[in-house]
Amino acid sequence: MPLRLTATLKALGATPTPSPTLLTEALRAATAVRATAASARGDTAPTTPTTGVYADISALTEDELRTCLTARLTDPRAEVTAAWPADGTAAKLPAGRLIAAIGDLWYPSQDDLIVLHTTPAGPAVLILDHEEHLTAARLPSAPLPVGPTVNPALAGRIVAGCRAVGAPHLLYERPDAPPVPLPLTTDLTALRPPCVLATPDDTGTVHYPEPGHALISGTPRFLSAALAEGVEEARTRFARHARVLADRQPALLAVAAAHPATHRAWTDPSEVPPGSVTAHRLSLLQAFVSGDAVDGPSADSFAMAWHSARRSADAAGERVRGRLAELFDAVFMALEDRDDALLPASDLTTAVRSLMAAADLSPAGRTNSR
Repeated sequence: MPLRLTATLKALGATPTPSPTLLTEALRAATAVRATAASARGDTAPTTPTTGVYADISALTEDELRTCLTARLTDPRAEVTAAWPADGTAAKLPAGRLIAAIGDLWYPSQDDLIVLHTTPAGPAVLILDHEEHLTAARLPSAPLPVGPTVNPALAGRIVAGCRAVGAPHLLYERPDAPPVPLPLTTDLTALRPPCVLATPDDTGTVHYPEPGHALISGTPRFLSAALAEGVEEARTRFARHARVLADRQPALLAVAAAHPATHRAWTDPSEVPPGSVTAHRLSLLQAFVSGDAVDGPSADSFAMAWHSARRSADAAGERVRGRLAELFDAVFMALEDRDDALLPASDLTTAVRSLMAAADLSPAGRTNSR
């Protein structure tokens, strides 16, 4: 980790904090971007998301790196959230100060630095990893059907997302006008396009450019509340909606094409691409039931890893159906029973092994033979 990180941040006018909210939000956003990128190519290496960039920066000088970052963080006065996962630290500071001091805030080959920032198209993530790669992409987004004014369904999604991230109010912005704060109790159904609705810290944004559609984007926490069905399902539904209205509103087809669903609903392990979060969940199961340790700490470690992977899969928009969905649901219930002391920790391995065998996914079965 960077030496004297706390002192450096204070010198820049930023207050470092071990805030679990800031750090968790950054980690979830990075996970969503990395998982989507990896599964798009079908292997474990990150790749170029359709809305971002992935680049090897190992040969860049410090000045060249600043130039590269400036191209992404274009407003030096804009506040960004920077997080150092290995140090358990996050802080908010102006983008310009982060770029100017990047040599003291990120050490190549040692640190991961995650930066949450805002673009005209919505919230975005920039990652400098310890392997000296830069990943930059907008956070997941989905188009939603909407008429000449904000409909009650969209208004409910916006408010749910705001409450999930603790936003005290909304910012309502029309072209060539300053943002206007709106209480969350405001009736949003009278609002007309073009306009933008956003949380004060830009963790969630709704762009409403014209009648027909709105584009919702944000951090995983915002979207998990605003899009209960998930980003992928929302995109799939909008594509279906656009096809139905193709004769009357052909422009919706272009919107749907710009935001395609990237994941199918997998039903068999052979369909799951390596590098996806779902593949990681399967490997967790295999490792757990193949291990010799069945004591409490081993069960605790598996439970923590499983719940974390489950959240990451949701954030990445990955879906499963059929026997895979039944297996994952059954494992989740087994962990719930263990948490409620209904299933002893020593019996968890046996329970998971039985569930995998029932789904024909035991270590000796099909999953291991791919």
